Amino acid sequence: MSKNFEDKKRVLREKAKKKISKTDLNIDDLSKDQLKALIEDYQLYQIELEIQNEELRDAQNKLQQARDRFAKLYNEAPVGYLTVDQNGIIILTNQTFADMIGKNPDQISGKAMVDLIIAEDRPLFHGRFRAFFKNPYHKQLDFRLNCKQGSLWVRCTGKVEDDVQHHSFEGQNCLLMAVNDVSQQILAEKKLQESEAMFKTLFMESPLAIFIHDRDSGEIIDANPAVYSTYGYSSIQELNSQEFWTDSPYSFEEAHAMMQKAVTEGPQQFEWLNRKKNGDLIWEYVRLNSITINGTERILATCADITHRKKAENEIKLINQKLEQANNQKDKLLSIIAHDLKSPMAGVFSISKLLASDIQSLSQKEIELISNEIHKSMKNSMILLDDLMHWAQMSSGGIEFSPERIDLHQLAETTLQTAMDMAQRKNISIRSEVPEGLNIVADKSMINTVIRNLIFNAVKFTNKDGNIFIKGRNADSVVEICIQDDGIGMSEKVLSSIFTLDKDKRQLGTEGEKGTGLGLILCKGFVEKHGGKLWMESAPERGTKVSFTLPIEPH
Repeated sequence: MSKNFEDKKRVLREKAKKKISKTDLNIDDLSKDQLKALIEDYQLYQIELEIQNEELRDAQNKLQQARDRFAKLYNEAPVGYLTVDQNGIIILTNQTFADMIGKNPDQISGKAMVDLIIAEDRPLFHGRFRAFFKNPYHKQLDFRLNCKQGSLWVRCTGKVEDDVQHHSFEGQNCLLMAVNDVSQQILAEKKLQESEAMFKTLFMESPLAIFIHDRDSGEIIDANPAVYSTYGYSSIQELNSQEFWTDSPYSFEEAHAMMQKAVTEGPQQFEWLNRKKNGDLIWEYVRLNSITINGTERILATCADITHRKKAENEIKLINQKLEQANNQKDKLLSIIAHDLKSPMAGVFSISKLLASDIQSLSQKEIELISNEIHKSMKNSMILLDDLMHWAQMSSGGIEFSPERIDLHQLAETTLQTAMDMAQRKNISIRSEVPEGLNIVADKSMINTVIRNLIFNAVKFTNKDGNIFIKGRNADSVVEICIQDDGIGMSEKVLSSIFTLDKDKRQLGTEGEKGTGLGLILCKGFVEKHGGKLWMESAPERGTKVSFTLPIEPH
């Protein structure tokens, strides 16, 4: 800069000398005062000129500093800058752009822009550059540049520049291009597109029903194909109808509340009951997430059909209830055994002790009486043990089921005889009205136990001189047998617990006969084993009627 200034100063001095030589001023003609005034003027001019020169030098320094700052900002800008002509020739570039492609700025100037672009993207650049050069506003060019690392995605914006007098392309319009490295952005956009494509694939192909709800209203705005195949609806409008939702606690209002919790508290998981179009109810495991789709917050609901699981759970609950009932029955049965076996055995022990220690002092009649009591106690104990053995076998599934053809008329007559001795002591009449030729295929031992227990119960709860009837009839594909008495009957309270081991609700016979309730449980179990039913009808002082059905042929 100093050399340029001195050159200009010398040229200016030469011009001044020439101008003075052309004037008509003669110093010899000047007076002393005029000469003094002229010298003063000269001195003033000289001082003014020195001041002006100083100001000029200061302005030139500031201009140079501004140019240096601009060059620094230009070269160290976070984006690359290029100046190109209408043919795509690079006129000027900054250091940032040069660093992008691993070259020096002087290696790039004068080169065609297209030579820096990878081969695959050159046709795109050629096709768009002319229109971009002509009007770059609100437009952008994306392409890949060759660089040392391979390739680099850049995005270019531009501004038409007509002030290019500082270089050799004076008078031509040029294009100032800002070049941004968008490799990470392009990669992120690609991943976003892949993610959206994956979401769309999962959404469309998922076997799970997926709903997209409006975050605020809860309205269904989209659903995947699995929704329509699962629920049987054919449109979003149908899914938004009241028919889709069940009553509280599975109504739309409760569902909407859960959606709001997903927004404020995070993902929600729960079981839900929905309704299909055909009216069937479907249990689901639901997960709600708050997501953003195309910049809008939505609720994503994923639903898995757990109807079969819920059914299995309910079955397990029923099994557990039955196991609990069976366990309770076992405890009650142990209590019955402890009481009902201990009492007669204690009596037998006492009487037998008397016989063993003092039999010589007893008369024949007393010995017969004692023997009869021992026999009676042991007989009742044997009946209890027999019922207990059958109950244990039935409960464990270990009892053998051997169906055969049975003549029910003959079986009733034979079984009736086993109760005759007990009935005669109370002068009770037992008549069988089971018709001849009434045959079924069943387990003879089980059916014999059923009829025997029911007849014995009828004798137990019938007063002296009472009547018991055994009847049978063919009713389509089943045979119905009933044992009816005119005994004391039973209350509603006793009848409601007749097939349990509830000791508190047991009823004594007309002569104080005790029972465990185990016999009726056996009867019911044996009948149901054949696929039949057993039920009772009774009222106090109006007798009891016990009926059961058996299939003619086993299932």
